[in-house]
Amino acid sequence: MEYYPFKNILTRALGINEKVEIDIFSGEIHKNDYFLLTSDGLSDKIKNEKILKVVLNYIEPEIICQELLFYINQKISFDDKSLIVVYIQEEQGV
Repeated sequence: MEYYPFKNILTRALGINEKVEIDIFSGEIHKNDYFLLTSDGLSDKIKNEKILKVVLNYIEPEIICQELLFYINQKISFDDKSLIVVYIQEEQGV
């Protein structure tokens, strides 16, 4: 996504159309996996390597969020910043 040419264009939003197109991804989820959902206000300002370093250095999702927000707030950024970190503690059978 870092170099996606249309990353600054809003292509979908709730409330615009009657039906919302959603993205669905499938794959295996394992114990100790992390998922990071973030707005471009954060992902545009932090390189993937820095995000990975923070995730590897801190285990708790709340601390990861705090560290990433602290880092991005050190830079001059007027864009919104939103992020959610999900940590998978256990594997569940389906």
